[in-house]
Amino acid sequence: MSWFAEISKGSDIVRIGGDGTVAGAALNARSLKGWWSTPSEKVSMTERESGDGAHDVEPEAVLYSARTVTLEVEAGGRNRLEVQESMEALLRMAHGIVALRVVDGLSDTYCSGFLSTEVRAAKATNGYEDVTVTVRCPNPERLSSVRRRGFLNPSREGFGGLVYDSGVLAFPLSYGAGAGSVRSVCTVENRGTSTAYPLISASGYMPQGFVLTDVATGDQLEYSQAVGVSPVVIDCRSRTASVLAVDVTRNVTRRSFPTVGPGGTLTLSLSASGTGTVEVSVRDTYV
Repeated sequence: MSWFAEISKGSDIVRIGGDGTVAGAALNARSLKGWWSTPSEKVSMTERESGDGAHDVEPEAVLYSARTVTLEVEAGGRNRLEVQESMEALLRMAHGIVALRVVDGLSDTYCSGFLSTEVRAAKATNGYEDVTVTVRCPNPERLSSVRRRGFLNPSREGFGGLVYDSGVLAFPLSYGAGAGSVRSVCTVENRGTSTAYPLISASGYMPQGFVLTDVATGDQLEYSQAVGVSPVVIDCRSRTASVLAVDVTRNVTRRSFPTVGPGGTLTLSLSASGTGTVEVSVRDTYV
């Protein structure tokens, strides 16, 4: 099975074939560098003064630099106009952030960055140009093109507590469902090799906001203001919240932003009154 790459900016997509057989005005990759490799490490080591080697490095200190991906590409065509068409497709990706997607066998991942191109030598009489395409990605992670999603819904009983069957206090007392029945729970998975950061979106009518609890640790993430039709989006990587692209992070009053370890799962429970949906989405994450 051959591989291919796609570079996209908004709705504009450029496809780069990996097998070198696409005819006409087309881009064919000759090589791909920096995709399956780890970026340069950012680890400081101190040599032992009176012993072999260096002092131990803590796992959390093993960090990586930005990712740089280089594609050696043939911009081809049956005539000079088609060769130019191929090169101009790449130039349209300039002045902005692009997504570089690579599909290779069962792997379908992407990373985001900015693009530069270099034509190595003009061959005005030939049917192709050799072009080096470089994408520099500030975040080193490769993310799955498909999101894994979990959904939580507020219970009609609200935040829980004891609920009287009759709706009023009367003797003898008769209790309905306890607080445990009002929990809404979902589990999401990260099949990658690096920590994944969920994206949380809440919308509907939750007048008291909502609280998400990590079932395994008890850590909580709370949004304390009312949630309406416009989604409240919480990005656990940047540790920010927004509504219609307006920053509302100040409304996040408990800030244990959940993460999903490599090959692990995350189970969250929702406490909220009202109606609506909280979506928790995760992409398999690789370095």
